[in-house]
Amino acid sequence: MNRYKLFEKIYSAFAIAVCALLIFAALLVSAAAKLGIVELPTRSPAIPGNAETESFESESLPLDLISDPSDAFALEFYDMLFYTEEGEIPPAGEYTIVERNLAAKSIYEYYNETPYNPDIDALLRGYSPADEPVAVYKPLSVNPDPLVLIIHTHGTEGYARPGATSYSSHNLPRTDDKSQSVVAVGRAMRDEFLKHGIPAIHCETMHDLESYNDSYKNSLATVLAYLKKYPSIKYIFDVHRDALISGNNLIKCVYEQNGAPTAQVMFVVGTDAGGADHPSWQENLAFALLAQSLAAKRFPGMMRPISIRRASFNAQYGYRNLLIEVGSCANTLAEAKAAGVQIASVLAELILSGY
Repeated sequence: MNRYKLFEKIYSAFAIAVCALLIFAALLVSAAAKLGIVELPTRSPAIPGNAETESFESESLPLDLISDPSDAFALEFYDMLFYTEEGEIPPAGEYTIVERNLAAKSIYEYYNETPYNPDIDALLRGYSPADEPVAVYKPLSVNPDPLVLIIHTHGTEGYARPGATSYSSHNLPRTDDKSQSVVAVGRAMRDEFLKHGIPAIHCETMHDLESYNDSYKNSLATVLAYLKKYPSIKYIFDVHRDALISGNNLIKCVYEQNGAPTAQVMFVVGTDAGGADHPSWQENLAFALLAQSLAAKRFPGMMRPISIRRASFNAQYGYRNLLIEVGSCANTLAEAKAAGVQIASVLAELILSGY
């Protein structure tokens, strides 16, 4: 019996020694990691559970997680998710709204998910007003044929309530009320084009209302129908609002213009890298670069870096075609409409110059 007790004591002592050794090893590795001697493997953070992203396959999400809030860019097919440092802990089930300045430092700062390496200087040098400007210089009453088409592939995209400090992670702003969604921003842009004497059509169809997955197919059908009915249309602007999520935060991309908070804007340039028949995508990029440069002079701080994407976003139709992200879901509608007016005035200036 005493022999069994002796074995039991030896076993217990051995177990204690092993545990102590494992704890010591863990502490040693942790200290080495903090000193940068070794690098511990990390696990990608879980995607916040909101209905806007649950239907997408993993390959449609960014492969490289972004480490800086200024590195935000539009998701190829829907609202962008990106991850940064932990922010304030929001109420249960809520995202906290935080402000970030995502302004581009220069036209040379852009995001590129394609294998292409565009020469910015060469694009700007080789891009000049058309030999036969497509712009309209006569009053609308003389020549009412539309020149600009504004559409919304994702017309149900909404904005934050004025004064809101957080938003439900399962209920990001979306609405079928056109007066409260990105459609209202498109209307403000249309009105600005008209003020400059540029005939513009604003399509208020919400192409994602019945089926989000078919939204780009639906908006393409609309674009082709308008081009057939109005061959005079040269410029097509697909107006969206972004959704920037950083950990438990919703990012409000905002700057101040004339003392008023105004949403920031981003151009998304589609290419043929994903297989689309879009050989003229660099002309769209050059147009976006010119608009980016002019906006930096007219409204410093408004523009986020241009995003060059593999998908075409139906941008191969028309003379010039851009996807425009006006604010994010954390901006208010008033902030987005103010930005819409400003970017429309910049685009109008280029159009009237014959670009």
